[in-house]
Amino acid sequence: MTDSSLSCKVLRLTNGEHIIGYTDDACENLANARSIMFMEPMLLTSIRIPRPSGIAESYIMYPWMPLTDDKVIEINSACIVSVANARPSFREQYEKFVDQINEQTNETEITEVDINRLSTSGSIKDLIEKLTEDLQSDDEEEQDHGNWEPPTRTLH
Repeated sequence: MTDSSLSCKVLRLTNGEHIIGYTDDACENLANARSIMFMEPMLLTSIRIPRPSGIAESYIMYPWMPLTDDKVIEINSACIVSVANARPSFREQYEKFVDQINEQTNETEITEVDINRLSTSGSIKDLIEKLTEDLQSDDEEEQDHGNWEPPTRTLH
C-alpha cells in the first residue's frame, strides 16, 4: 500500500479528533511547519464496551473527509496537538480498512463511459424522455394555478 518513505501516524487535533494516516513528514518540528500532508486520513472514534473482565476500549474508523475524492489532505500544523507512530497491528487494520474503502469506491463509481453507454441504450433514452415530459407537464400545471384565490371563509 505504501512506500518506505511514508510512516503511519496518529494525530490528535485541537478539536479533540484523532486521525490516522500516512505522511512523509517526520513530524519532529511541527512548531516551525505550516502544515503536513496526510494520505487517506481516517477519523478514529473510541467506544467503550462493558465486558465481564472490565471495560474494553475499541476504535471505529471513518473517512475523515468523506465528501472529497482527494487522497492527500493538507492539515494545518496549528491544529495538531500531538503526533505518534501507530502500532504495527493498528497500522495493518488501517491498511485493510483503506483497501476495503477503495474497493467499494471502485465498484460503485460510475464513469463517463458508463454514462455514455447508459445514455445510448433505448430504455434509458425512453425513460429520460418520459421524465422530461413529466417535468414539462408539471410546469404547465403550476402555471394553471396562477389564478388561485384563497377561500374567503376563515375556519378556526
